[in-house]
Amino acid sequence: MEFKYEQYQEDRHRVEVNTGLLQFEKSITAALTIKGQMVYDSISGASPTGGPPPAGSPEVPVARLADVRYAATLELSQRWGNHAITPQLAFSTESDYDSYGISLTDAIEFNRRNTTLTLGATHNFDTIYKGNSPYLSSKRTKKKDTTDLIAGVTQLLGPKTILTINGTYGWSEGYLSDPTKASGSTVFPTWPERFCLQTRGPPTSRAKSSSRASHNSSRPLTRAWKRPTGFITIPSTSSPIRFR
Repeated sequence: MEFKYEQYQEDRHRVEVNTGLLQFEKSITAALTIKGQMVYDSISGASPTGGPPPAGSPEVPVARLADVRYAATLELSQRWGNHAITPQLAFSTESDYDSYGISLTDAIEFNRRNTTLTLGATHNFDTIYKGNSPYLSSKRTKKKDTTDLIAGVTQLLGPKTILTINGTYGWSEGYLSDPTKASGSTVFPTWPERFCLQTRGPPTSRAKSSSRASHNSSRPLTRAWKRPTGFITIPSTSSPIRFR
């Protein structure tokens, strides 16, 4: 079990964030492991609204903010032969946002455990509440669903050389905007020149994809010969050297 605490604070206490994290991991059997974490976040301070400064003032308008978030995850890892199957449940709640997530991954080892193929899928069920937003009615909530598919290959090329290739594809449907932002036209007559800001309504669906490849190689430092200055010779390599 492990506990972590982090604090972030800006100048003049404009924004302050406190985070507490509790993690645990327990082996139930030689093939079954349970792992989880609980998170507590608090934020307080002020944030610019995006509007212009009032007439005769250089200060932009700000909105006070304060919120608390609770989150938790729980996963089981079960090995069956060359498969390592890991289902996971996730939950997060705050004053204007709830999120429930499920995921399932399968890591398949073959080629004498030198190659690992990872396949996975995740889905999040999100609910957006009015909270402090003036743009959602008091009884109105919004829904958002997000799905991601994951595939990756990890190949051991040598005793200390690993090649990893990952790809993801996902899509979201529902309310994809920010409840603290409005859509439409806003006129700022106090500016030196009359200014009108127009925004379009948010989309109701969105797709995304990404891919990544990495090559990690490490070699031990070797002493070529002893010099009075104690220099050592590092073997030539184009890959970064890891210090253990």
